[in-house]
Amino acid sequence: MKNIKNNAQESKENISPQAASNLKDILAERDLFWELWEQLYMQAKEKIETMDMEYIWEGKEGIVHKIEVTFQDKTTKKLLAVKRRFDNTLKNEIDIQRKFFDQSKKNKDIIKIPKVFWEISTNKGEYFLMEYIEGKTLFTLKMEKIAEYFYKKFQNKYPDFFWNIKTLNIQKDENDINKRQMFNFWSDEEARNNMFKILSFLNDKQEPFLKKYTNTPGIVLIDKNMFDTIIAKIYNDADMDIKIFNQKEWWKIQDKLKEFLYQCHKQWLFHRDIWGNPTNIMFIQKSDEIQPVIIDFGQGTIIKYNLNMEGKQEYERGDGPYGDEHETFIPDTDICHIINSLTIKPPKREPRELRI
Repeated sequence: MKNIKNNAQESKENISPQAASNLKDILAERDLFWELWEQLYMQAKEKIETMDMEYIWEGKEGIVHKIEVTFQDKTTKKLLAVKRRFDNTLKNEIDIQRKFFDQSKKNKDIIKIPKVFWEISTNKGEYFLMEYIEGKTLFTLKMEKIAEYFYKKFQNKYPDFFWNIKTLNIQKDENDINKRQMFNFWSDEEARNNMFKILSFLNDKQEPFLKKYTNTPGIVLIDKNMFDTIIAKIYNDADMDIKIFNQKEWWKIQDKLKEFLYQCHKQWLFHRDIWGNPTNIMFIQKSDEIQPVIIDFGQGTIIKYNLNMEGKQEYERGDGPYGDEHETFIPDTDICHIINSLTIKPPKREPRELRI
């Protein structure tokens, strides 16, 4: 990194604006790396030997990096360094996540919640370091199935295109929720980018099939807003029949989610951003069972209320889920309806003939 900085200073007059921008990002990453290293070294009980950092994504929750730390006793720990979100206080998000984590421990980890380890302040902003969990979100799993749907529909017509996606899963495993799909997208960002390529390609080819999602004749520019609109329509397209889970898996997932969220809601602890957001629930394969993982607690809250004269609950102003005095909201458990729609239903049995 030091050589990169020195070379940049010596030849800055010959650097293109794009290269200068990229180099600026590299140097910013380097500075952040050493700040996180220094803070982590002071906070961790074990002595750090090596640390690797990788940029993951930047979204509404801020900037996220994956960090792998090796300690002097040769143990390793994988972490996510999450920068403070721009529209929320870091303290509130950490407190809510820790309360969900404590609740998961009380319920014997039927739902996995990433553990928050450290809170760190740097010149680049405030970060919290939490447990990194290897798994896929419901969004990624569904993008994989939609990509598979398009592949089967158009592979004979465009045999070369889908190989350019370069994410075909050559080691499928029906017993692992994250490896059973034909396509293998390892992050929401990769899933979104590949689906964008597929939709743009089919749009350029003026495939009539795509017109019912764009509602526009001819070729149109598929930007982010149109992409999100198309995906929303595909999600609700019954003709696609996108299925991810089998019936046995569904019942177990539903029981775990309902039991855990029921216990959280009894404590007036609400996530508020999983019922309709497939990016905030992940799945990992644990032995022969699928374990749900709930993430991203930036919209979470503990609801405070008063009892009115009639004994009914009324939320205190500013402390309800959306800051209103009297409000209604969709419960977290509605995520179960989404998962149910992605479940393979067993065929209905024909009634047996009665023997007389």
